[in-house]
Amino acid sequence: MTTITFTSILGPSYREELERLLFLNQNQDKVRADLPLLIQRYGMAHVSVSDDCLRVVFDSPPEPETLYAVEKTDGPDRLVGVIVYLREGDTLELVIAAVAEDYAGARTDGRQLLVRKMVDQLCDVARRVSGIKSVTIFPATPRERQLPVRQQKGRGS
Repeated sequence: MTTITFTSILGPSYREELERLLFLNQNQDKVRADLPLLIQRYGMAHVSVSDDCLRVVFDSPPEPETLYAVEKTDGPDRLVGVIVYLREGDTLELVIAAVAEDYAGARTDGRQLLVRKMVDQLCDVARRVSGIKSVTIFPATPRERQLPVRQQKGRGS
């Protein structure tokens, strides 16, 4: 059985998979027009290792956060998706989203597209971060979309 789990921590052994997903992905044609705008705003993305964990960083600050989608099977786990985001004021900005070619348009758990499931996960993160009011997908590009976020109420409220 295959399941998808999400994590913000990924070990260095996944470096080649992450670089392939980010930089050699056949799905890049879908975002080719957005790339110059994103590079102009954030700089080039790079994969680095820090504290024995993979990080995606940009040429200029601030340092982004990353959420990985990992396919869990009976065999070795496989990296199938990544989103890179950062905080700008009261917004989490999703700057990069990439999925493995065989997951492009594929539904997970028989219901949602993997990209949609990753965006939902980011919205869940946003609900837990104090002061975040929205998630902006691909900011400063023609595909920009803003999703309002309702904060989770504290226990007992």
